[in-house]
Amino acid sequence: MKKTFKTVIAVLLVTVMLGSSLFCFAEAEEAEKAYAYVNIYDGESIALAMYKVEESDEDGDGAWTVNDVLIAAHNEKCEGGFATENGDYGLFITKLWGVENGGSYGYYKNNASCWSLTDPVEQGDVIYAFAYSDAATYSDAYSFFDTYTAESNGTFTLTLKYVSGYDPETYAPVESPLEGAVITVDGEDTEYVTDEDGKVEIMIEASALISAKKDGLLIVPPVCMAEVKPCAYVNIFDGQSIALAVYKVDESDEDGDGLWTINDVLISLHNEKCEGGFATENGDYGPFITKLWGVENGGAYGYYKNNVMCMGLTDTVEQGDVIYAFAYSDAATYSDAYSFFDAYWAEGESVTLTLKYVSGFDPETYAPIETPLEGAVITVNGEKTDIITDENGSAEIPAPAKTAVISAEKDGLVIIPPVCLFSAGPETGDVNGDGSVDNKDVVALFRYVSSAEAAYDALYDFNGDGEVNNKDVAALFKAVSAKS
Repeated sequence: MKKTFKTVIAVLLVTVMLGSSLFCFAEAEEAEKAYAYVNIYDGESIALAMYKVEESDEDGDGAWTVNDVLIAAHNEKCEGGFATENGDYGLFITKLWGVENGGSYGYYKNNASCWSLTDPVEQGDVIYAFAYSDAATYSDAYSFFDTYTAESNGTFTLTLKYVSGYDPETYAPVESPLEGAVITVDGEDTEYVTDEDGKVEIMIEASALISAKKDGLLIVPPVCMAEVKPCAYVNIFDGQSIALAVYKVDESDEDGDGLWTINDVLISLHNEKCEGGFATENGDYGPFITKLWGVENGGAYGYYKNNVMCMGLTDTVEQGDVIYAFAYSDAATYSDAYSFFDAYWAEGESVTLTLKYVSGFDPETYAPIETPLEGAVITVNGEKTDIITDENGSAEIPAPAKTAVISAEKDGLVIIPPVCLFSAGPETGDVNGDGSVDNKDVVALFRYVSSAEAAYDALYDFNGDGEVNNKDVAALFKAVSAKS
């Protein structure tokens, strides 16, 4: 009896374990399902851009092919818009995205022309299918950027090429830089034009489809989905000096409330630059600061967004917002007056800035009263200059030798100092151009030096020896390590 009981238990355990294993295996199989991306050009415009399609055998031939990807994409986004027929050379397209043009279609995989619709597809492949706008002579030249997707805080550098012909002996496509192409953003022309190397640097405020067009040349338009990762900028005044000026912080939900708020920005900032230097508590009116940049002064803190006083740490943040958090130097009566320039950034040979301060509050509406601050002394990186603001609060400031923090102070008036980052050009060592010199620049410089396209550029010549090589990487690494 005992032996039978043990046998039953053993069988049950094996069954449960096997069932669990099968369940886990099924979950793993589901999680590992491959996918490809699809671009569609209908002969007039880009109809679909980097659309994700999961692996499926739509035509039942036992393989995952270009045909399967296009069938699946149309089933999901343009039902009935795709058709094929069998010919002497195999399967060919007769309808794409609802367009029937007598068979004038093309399709590329990872920017290489496909042999047929039965070409196999692998994880992450990008299929670009198109209807020729010149359905008679197929003169549309295939064009492409050096990347299908890009992510940054708004600035993107792309290189555009096109198939300018074919090698007469090997029939291999000849890929050439496309100069003078006008960049489009979500179908709208921009002022950006590619240079002789096909390169262009563009700036956009929100995620968009980047493409291009070229007068006098019919092209299958390139596709790049550019994602703008939202960022904010932060100024910190610790009650004695400006501790941080216009520092970039990427979007993140640090406190887990599902929103991007001032609290998130300040937590993220301190985690990066002053770990353990920020703390909050919950009170009757929500969370409030108890420590800022390591300063604990009994709760005498303030914070503005885009030079407007915030209601609370839970105020939401949007792309490009500038947060200024500060500890009052007068922690007893909060008499520090908030002051600000009319710009957070400046560049060029000189700049005229206008300085204002909050001189009081309207007794009825409690709205802040902003008044020009006359007689304030301009400072550059904390050092006084002989530049004084006039009766309108204005002052002309020459460009510093290198990127510097422009601020001001006023005898007889305690102010939260204004902040303007004046750039005289790229800071030495700031390879990625994010305004700071750190390990990210070391990685960027190493990648550049290691790339096949590496050429002399003063930006990368960190040691100033007239060459760009691993010596610059080593020198930059040493400089960054010394700073930290």
